[in-house]
Amino acid sequence: MSLKDETYYEPKDLCCGSSVKVYGRDCLIYDCDEFTKAWYAANMGVEQKPVKLAKARPNVTYQALPAYNGYGSPEDSLGSVLSLNAKAPKIDMKKMFKQDMHVLRFEASLVSTEPDDETRKFIISFYCGDDTI
Repeated sequence: MSLKDETYYEPKDLCCGSSVKVYGRDCLIYDCDEFTKAWYAANMGVEQKPVKLAKARPNVTYQALPAYNGYGSPEDSLGSVLSLNAKAPKIDMKKMFKQDMHVLRFEASLVSTEPDDETRKFIISFYCGDDTI
């Protein structure tokens, strides 16, 4: 003898548009296959019509990326925006090993109205291995 009241679902409970409890949660029956529709029409005289469900509109927001703040490289700053645990930017090791011995050097002079600054010469070096100046 059980103190629990046992109830069972019958075919009349499983029509489109009705809800049933499964593990304590309400589940809506909104459609069924062609065989089930034919069975309900032949045995119970019920026509199963699918229930139209409203599609939820996706909540899409756009967050603009902040401007480069001057600390580290632009890739470092972007990495700190995209992830809480910042990761170092990936280094192209193949390019680094192949181009590491190449350094492009350019001579530059300062454009100024001061006569002492006009004679100053600078060398700008571009390292091809890691694209730094």
